[in-house]
Amino acid sequence: MKRFIILIIVLSILSIISCASVKFKQEEIDPWLVTISGDKSATINVEGKWLDPESEGIMGWGEGTVFQNGNKLSGAIGSYDVKGVVSGGVVYLAFYTKGRVYYTARLEMIERGVLAGKYFDADDKEQKNGYTTGFLITYL
Repeated sequence: MKRFIILIIVLSILSIISCASVKFKQEEIDPWLVTISGDKSATINVEGKWLDPESEGIMGWGEGTVFQNGNKLSGAIGSYDVKGVVSGGVVYLAFYTKGRVYYTARLEMIERGVLAGKYFDADDKEQKNGYTTGFLITYL
């Protein structure tokens, strides 16, 4: 019983520490987007319903809707809110919920309605070590 109580205390402390050390917060998204993207004018339109063609059940991003106003993006994909920019022909996104950024992405339109690129863990703010991803867009 004593070991169990110690285990619970240790896990509680680790949980508190991990919550306190959030590395990328929602309020940091806008400055990060300007820095990473160069903040150029958009040359593509990506507003519409987005679908991860690799999604199966709970795996993958799922689907959602992204709105574009100039070069600014907002919306929701799967269980995440998204905020981003289109800089030239490149899309930069932050996936967040409850004040914390979990992932970022850098995507390019490889043909009309098809975005491909990489997503990154939130602590990789320079987007150096990514994983392949993509989305299909149905335009609104």
